Amino acid sequence: MNRKINSMKFYLPNFEDLVDPKYNFLTEENSPERTNRLLHDWGAHCFYEEPIFDGVLMSKTIVTRRVDALIRNAQGVHNYLRLSPNIPVMGDCGAFSYRDKDQPPYAVDQILPYYEELGFTQGVSIDHLIFSSMEQRVREYRLQITLDNARAFLAQHKEQACTFTPIGIIQGWDAASRRDVARQLLEMGYQHLALGGMVRSNNAQIVETLQAIHPLICDQEITLHVFGVARLGLVPDFMRLGVTSADSTAPLRRAFLGTNSDNYWTRDGQKYAAIRVPGTKKRVARRRGVDSTDEVLEKNHLQIEQLKQMEQQTLNSLRRYDAGDATLEDTLETVLAYDRLHGKKRQHEKPYRRTLEEQPWKQCGCAICEAIGIEVIIFRGNNRNRRRGFHNVKAFYEQLLNQVTMRWRDLNRKEVRDGAC
Repeated sequence: MNRKINSMKFYLPNFEDLVDPKYNFLTEENSPERTNRLLHDWGAHCFYEEPIFDGVLMSKTIVTRRVDALIRNAQGVHNYLRLSPNIPVMGDCGAFSYRDKDQPPYAVDQILPYYEELGFTQGVSIDHLIFSSMEQRVREYRLQITLDNARAFLAQHKEQACTFTPIGIIQGWDAASRRDVARQLLEMGYQHLALGGMVRSNNAQIVETLQAIHPLICDQEITLHVFGVARLGLVPDFMRLGVTSADSTAPLRRAFLGTNSDNYWTRDGQKYAAIRVPGTKKRVARRRGVDSTDEVLEKNHLQIEQLKQMEQQTLNSLRRYDAGDATLEDTLETVLAYDRLHGKKRQHEKPYRRTLEEQPWKQCGCAICEAIGIEVIIFRGNNRNRRRGFHNVKAFYEQLLNQVTMRWRDLNRKEVRDGAC
């Protein structure tokens, strides 16, 4: 029997990553018609005509009563997210959010109508996270909760003739326990599985688990989603071991939670530092590695108007450089002078010089980089930072498609040679 070789799809988790499409970068003001950001603002896909993901993952944890009402008013989650009905939206219960609770806060008879009425394409059964550091009795208790919920979930899905696709989730504390859960889910009748609880695992641990599960699914039409670990380095193993989809927030989050060298991604795999220009706002609290405005004023013996003037000079210098009206050295000097006011440990000269020298936003050509130019590389506020994240998602997706295409060709050539499962 020939080994089944999968393609692989990318799901983007939705955590209300939205921006004002008409934001004014010069005045730093939202558009006048922006009264409700959840209805007015755009997600990543709205900026691009071409696809930048294959599906969306939406956790129950972000669907507050207000969001639930907005989805229902929009006649379903696809309309609410401005998505084509052809793009699947997977719902899950967000087990990480209740990891410290004795039991999940949801019941099967609550989650089934939630998935069905809001129009999810796929719905994941209710699970409870298991950590290897837990006592064995706690592990087994949580595992039984996950299995009991999965059994009831599938049974009630059939009884109620729900239209969404049911997905049974695999939890465990090692490869053997996860393999056993996968086996039980298949015996229950699940044809779609998801592997959870592996976000903090290294690649070797993930591959070990997939190798344990693979014999159970290699000769069946079973889909397997892996939560939170859509890593490019794992694509060959994913395709070889039956993974059909995975998700990750990393491309988006690294835009504003990364180091000083990986905020802006390119389709050829390069990563660059964004240029940090902190805003001057009275009584703004300290943020990650950035002194508060009050601290900056006190330590540098400045008045707030002086700091605001330096801030605007820095932004204007970057814009002049982008337009070809300022030199690299003058721009870098202005940027670093303002940067050093905000903390002693900010060593940004080398990464900033590389970013400004190579100007990756000018080589990109995507809709966001074309529209806002150097603003995409400025680390400052939601409207710039998340747009950079949206750009990263597109760059990551293009890399993933290239990886999948190359590996699919390689594996199928090998399949012809070997012909074995």
